[in-house]
Amino acid sequence: MKRRSQFLLFLLFMSAIAPLSIAANMSSEVSRCQDYANQEFKSGSGEKASKVMLFEDKSTLDRAERSLGKQRIGSVLTGQGKLQMANGQERAVRFNCMLSDKGSPVIFYASPLEADSKEAQALMNPPKSEQALSPKK
Repeated sequence: MKRRSQFLLFLLFMSAIAPLSIAANMSSEVSRCQDYANQEFKSGSGEKASKVMLFEDKSTLDRAERSLGKQRIGSVLTGQGKLQMANGQERAVRFNCMLSDKGSPVIFYASPLEADSKEAQALMNPPKSEQALSPKK
């Protein structure tokens, strides 16, 4: 009985600290996804964006631990950001970034938000205290 109690306490402790460890690593995950997205939008065959800005405070990181074909997915980062298009226009977007079980981005997808939505307006005109990560040059 004592071992069972210790085991249950251990499980309770681990479930309490797991979200903390994910949150602590989110800044590096956001940065890696942003770098990956910038490369994809500049070199991809689709629409070209000159800069991708992802907002850490509007992002969540969830463990996935699944396979997509032969690719192992360890976590999925979802959130909001902005794309600066090659023509100079900016677009508010919602994004998904799938990361491998080793933490490197493997898939990035962004869908535009309705330009007149409150969500899009808040992203396009954020308070000075809320800023996106600056992409590396």
